[in-house]
Amino acid sequence: MTLSRAYGNTSAPGTIDTISTQVLDQLNLEQGEARTSQDRPHVLSASGSVEVPKTRGLVISAGMQYQSGTPFTLTDSSTDPDRNGSFQEPLAAGSYSPLAATGDPFPVENIGGMRGARGPSLFLLNLRAGYRIRLPGGRSLQAHVDVFNVTNKANFNTPNGDRRDTATFPVLRQVTAPTRTAQFNLKYSF
Repeated sequence: MTLSRAYGNTSAPGTIDTISTQVLDQLNLEQGEARTSQDRPHVLSASGSVEVPKTRGLVISAGMQYQSGTPFTLTDSSTDPDRNGSFQEPLAAGSYSPLAATGDPFPVENIGGMRGARGPSLFLLNLRAGYRIRLPGGRSLQAHVDVFNVTNKANFNTPNGDRRDTATFPVLRQVTAPTRTAQFNLKYSF
């Protein structure tokens, strides 16, 4: 389990960002000071496996992962309040809802400033059941059934943060994790 806070005036370490806060010869880098796009306050991963007693080889295992959403900036690229030619000024703090009725709406609470909103969280639960049959001569046959995303939760990418794009602001459209999927595997060892 992890608890974190990551702050900086770029979105991520090593990133070469365009300086959108510059007005004339003043860089105003302090205006970009905010949590980074890598700031995930909560990251939890857990896994385990158990060999089921009296089954002579049945093994069940699971892996679970949870992550807070990534920070992103809400903007309105149709305006340039500081008239620096960069249409990327952050929107004020407040609640923002989708402007269109397409996709999955994602109401956003924005604390204001750069990367003041947070995208959707991620949750995955994967299971595996396997059975190993020991054969003469040190050989074995293994069969596994894997089920990915057991809960069938849709995990989405961070939505569009530009209010000018009314069709996609802030609407969840791209899924990062697969829908529930199963696979069967056989392994022969000799």
